[in-house]
Amino acid sequence: MEPYRVFISSIMNRSTEDLLAEREAARAAVEHFAPLTVPWAFEAEPASPKPLLDVYICAAKTSDLFVLIVGQRITQPVKDEYDTARDHGKPMLLFAKGVASREPEAEQ
Repeated sequence: MEPYRVFISSIMNRSTEDLLAEREAARAAVEHFAPLTVPWAFEAEPASPKPLLDVYICAAKTSDLFVLIVGQRITQPVKDEYDTARDHGKPMLLFAKGVASREPEAEQ
């Protein structure tokens, strides 16, 4: 039986918004259920010759569950991952970090 693959999505650029602790917590939660589940998080993947967007999109398409962590804002790559998972009917867990304010796109 193949493990249930969980895609973890959020902003990765700490200068845009620091969600590193939240990503690590999500990854640890998924790893807790190994070997039944396996996380897919960009920072844990080996280098690839493919364009970054292709790597993200392919992983979102082939995941079994999509986890999105949102703070104050959302970037286009994260939106593309979300749209791909939604368009492919992936089950989703969406987490909104408690922040003072959220940009309209992130609120949506």
